[in-house]
Amino acid sequence: MNKYLLLLMTFSFSLTSIQAKVINVTAIGKSAKGQFVAIEEFGYQVGNTRPYSKIRLVNMWKDKYVSGPIHILGTEDDISLEKIRKKAFDQALIKFKKYGLNF
Repeated sequence: MNKYLLLLMTFSFSLTSIQAKVINVTAIGKSAKGQFVAIEEFGYQVGNTRPYSKIRLVNMWKDKYVSGPIHILGTEDDISLEKIRKKAFDQALIKFKKYGLNF
């Protein structure tokens, strides 16, 4: 009985130290033939409330990323996730223009 109690206590303490990272991933644009797809990952960083947005371009035919991601991380002044996402989206429009994406 004592072993089960000790195991239960250890398990309950370990659950309190686990931090959940909740992220959202969505496709935000694609090329006409479907070769290139822009994917956005957004949410809040673990351990604080700083919003972030990361947009990547994937070549679906080659199954690999094209160039580096656009990564916008909020500061204390940028508390709105929507503002961070808009800023990343605006940069993606410029950076990925040559791939003919339809957003």
